[in-house]
Amino acid sequence: MWSYYARLDRSYLDQNSYGYVIDVCNGLFTLLPSVFILAMMTWQAVPARALGMVMLATFYQMLYGTLAYFFAYLRNQRGRGHPLGRVLMLVGASNSVWIVFPAIGIGLAAQLIASGAY
Repeated sequence: MWSYYARLDRSYLDQNSYGYVIDVCNGLFTLLPSVFILAMMTWQAVPARALGMVMLATFYQMLYGTLAYFFAYLRNQRGRGHPLGRVLMLVGASNSVWIVFPAIGIGLAAQLIASGAY
């Protein structure tokens, strides 16, 4: 899928582009907080508010990075020359999970912070 996706957005082949950088940074810098979030949802070893704050920062970063990527994709007209349906299916659908689930995570983080309870 990545190789096909790179055909629709050549910025993934350019190490100086935002698309490349945000994906590499997401892979590097969200790994530890994501593992921490998963572990604490299981063992609840930290206060709910502390977990909520980590979740809020992590999911905000994921959401912001995806929205900034979409802005760059549209602004630079990276889908030009490709069928709209293909762009919507591959770029839109594959990235929508990086909008929907972080938004849900932000809502859950807010609940943890507000209530202080799991």
